[in-house]
Amino acid sequence: RRRVRARSSPLRCRAPGPALRAALPLLGPGSGLTPPGDDLAGAALFGRCLVGQRDRAWSALAARLSREAASRSHAISAALFADLARGRSFGPLHALATALQRGARGAALDAARRLVVLGHSSGWDMLTGFMLGMGIALSEDAK
Repeated sequence: RRRVRARSSPLRCRAPGPALRAALPLLGPGSGLTPPGDDLAGAALFGRCLVGQRDRAWSALAARLSREAASRSHAISAALFADLARGRSFGPLHALATALQRGARGAALDAARRLVVLGHSSGWDMLTGFMLGMGIALSEDAK
């Protein structure tokens, strides 16, 4: 958890420049068809889309990172990343976002449970990235 917080803190910021610098090293490394960093960074962008971060700078960031993912990752991961960056993803992630927007805690937990079973770790990585993109704290001491 400490490493995720340290490496991902720029993904929680409001400026796309630090988010770009934080996301670039995450893209590509790792095992599986969708490496953990791709899932995490893509879902952070997905979360940003939902909190209104769709201005030109964030759209340019999403496009740039999608191009980077295409050159650094497996084609399947790059396609998933591009979808996440445009605010499209698996049903459970959309259901989670909808439940959170409505304040439906039970539905949010159900959607999160359905999300985390995707892939070996993709669901957990996307959940973490989504939380970062939405600005939800990862620490126990969050208020």
